[in-house]
Amino acid sequence: MMTLRNVRENEFDDLMALWQFAFQIQMPPERVEKERESFRADNHWGLFDENGRLLTNLSILPLEVWIHGVRMKMGGVASVSSWPDARRQGGVTKLLHHALRKMREAGQTISMLHPFSVPFYRKYGYELTVTRKQYTIETKHFPPRADVPGTVAIVPKRSELLNDVYEQYAAKYSCTLARTDDWWERKVLSKPGVAALYRNPDGIAEGYLLYEAADRKMRIHEWVHTTETARAALWSFIGNHDSMIDQLVMMARRTMTCLSCCRSRGSSKSCCLISCRVSWMWSGSSSRIPLRLPSGGCIGDPGRG
Repeated sequence: MMTLRNVRENEFDDLMALWQFAFQIQMPPERVEKERESFRADNHWGLFDENGRLLTNLSILPLEVWIHGVRMKMGGVASVSSWPDARRQGGVTKLLHHALRKMREAGQTISMLHPFSVPFYRKYGYELTVTRKQYTIETKHFPPRADVPGTVAIVPKRSELLNDVYEQYAAKYSCTLARTDDWWERKVLSKPGVAALYRNPDGIAEGYLLYEAADRKMRIHEWVHTTETARAALWSFIGNHDSMIDQLVMMARRTMTCLSCCRSRGSSKSCCLISCRVSWMWSGSSSRIPLRLPSGGCIGDPGRG
């Protein structure tokens, strides 16, 4: 007889063991402790056998997303996992049905997740919302550096320096995450590298990059700009790295602005080498009302940075 209930604080280590096995990862001790610090029993649900062993888990992250300029409550479904001896017994289905009811009760009319299987989650009302691709651009195809007003400077990686710009950018799209300070610290700023902030001549921030440069590659974790001037300034800043990198790599929505830059130089077919790595964001409605969302620049993910 299985019991469905919250995962308790004294069962945290059991939860970590399941996650690491199911997702084939080995968390360093410091990350485990950070997860322990942020653990909230109300967010984690599990199915337990008659001996109290955790068999299957599902987490509901209480988040907010921007939809047509309005912040709406969203339930981020994450960490759906089972031990092998508990799979194909309907456990995940039970947890998903329970999660949808809990989200509805909490006023979370939207739910989002990263699917391990497209057909599996479609059965529960989820549908494709955002597609992102990984772009690789060689330095020889960077747009020419432009003389633009304002400055780009390396700044400390602190959410108070970046969040205002991010909020202005995110509010223009649907399905972008409204970030908390905790989300910034654990999911965004924890990634390796530095932050570069563009300020206009009046000192107002209008764009930023979060990136790292290593092994002759610049990996951009996040690129945000609210004006065309900021975009041009950030491209010029990237160009300043041409002596230490051979290419730029970033994950972005399908309509990335670099494509227009490349086309203007007559090399649209060769400048952006799109890799096979594609990720999806899925959304559904916990109120069972059909929900149609336009694809937008989805930056923050329920289960990832």
